[in-house]
Amino acid sequence: MNTAKRTLLTALIAAAAIAGFAQEQVTFKGTVIAMGTAPGPVNVCLTVDGLPQDLRIRANGNFLFTVQEGQQVRMISSCEGFVTKEVVIDVAHLSDGTAKNRSVKFDVQLSRKRVAAEQCQPEAAGNIAFGTGTGRVLVNYDNRLAQR
Repeated sequence: MNTAKRTLLTALIAAAAIAGFAQEQVTFKGTVIAMGTAPGPVNVCLTVDGLPQDLRIRANGNFLFTVQEGQQVRMISSCEGFVTKEVVIDVAHLSDGTAKNRSVKFDVQLSRKRVAAEQCQPEAAGNIAFGTGTGRVLVNYDNRLAQR
């Protein structure tokens, strides 16, 4: 076998190996919406597998971030005078479906605090996960389950 064929064969084997171990990824995008006039900017704290991540929020509240299959994400949104909300995202079972490199859009609505003691919602405002065996997006919010 000549050198050109050997190099091509080696490259094809390497590419196949990389593709076999490549993890799927999913991009989450949306808007954090303060329901009413906000005295200051919206703040978002994003952690992936327990590690803080840098997340830029535009002045209009738009966000965008991408994570790998198998990661656990917590997104905590806050704004002065509004109830803090948390969204929990589980990116397990992403590749069980047929779609590759997905994009999921969701919005977080922050409501005004009604009393001084109301600092944050006591449980997660929503949970996003992917169904075992199907990879379908599963969203749980306000004790309701919605499938996409």
